[in-house]
Amino acid sequence: MKDKTGILLAYTEIGLAIASLGGFVLRIKAGPQWGEPLLLLGLLGLCLLYILQLGLPQARRLSPVSGGFHLSTSLIYLLYAIGALGLTFKWMLWPEANYFLRYALMGMLALLLVMLFQYRLATEVEWIRHYRRVLARSLVWMATIFLFYLTPYQKSPGSIFPNIRPMPKHS
Repeated sequence: MKDKTGILLAYTEIGLAIASLGGFVLRIKAGPQWGEPLLLLGLLGLCLLYILQLGLPQARRLSPVSGGFHLSTSLIYLLYAIGALGLTFKWMLWPEANYFLRYALMGMLALLLVMLFQYRLATEVEWIRHYRRVLARSLVWMATIFLFYLTPYQKSPGSIFPNIRPMPKHS
């Protein structure tokens, strides 16, 4: 049963990521009335999926490497959820909401540093077996968030979302 749940969650995550990417492309090619609902559905779906995974028993801990310590996957899913929420805020609601993306990036950089520390304590095969999926997903998320963080928000004519006043900048 545990394997079926993991496979279902993985395919759901892939589907929502494809929906988000498709919505982003449709927003550019066909206009915001087609792309924005799909983009919003995909990003909020990913956020909800990561929040739901916080409570799953198989998502509590990654196996420790020899001489290392348990790395909580709840923290990883929380960082992914913050990243998805930040992308949603940036592209849909508040163009100035970059601090969500900043926090997600800082958390994922810290996560990578922890994984590199674990690498120093483990054999290469053992480390790759335990962390390859987390490392791949984290790098994809970091690249996506970084690119979206650098991309300026532009309100498209015909956008289905209301003009919400930008949040005040915090320095």
